[in-house]
Amino acid sequence: MTRKVAINEEQVRSFLTEVFEDDLHVKRILSLSHATLGAVQAASLSVAALGKAMAWARGERRGHHLQARGEAGGPVAVQ
Repeated sequence: MTRKVAINEEQVRSFLTEVFEDDLHVKRILSLSHATLGAVQAASLSVAALGKAMAWARGERRGHHLQARGEAGGPVAVQ
């Protein structure tokens, strides 16, 4: 079963690049575009749901892209 994607990865990346190209690094814009794509596609705003929705929208089978990060940049426990 194939679902139609309301907005695709290229559209999100293009918009964010236009808005932030002078202020943010390319990798940061890419990360924001992935998070935005996941949020748009997710029915829930849980981290797991966002990662799965982003992977689905990008046509990937895995959904473990998002991970909570602490101030030092390492993983944090989410309770």
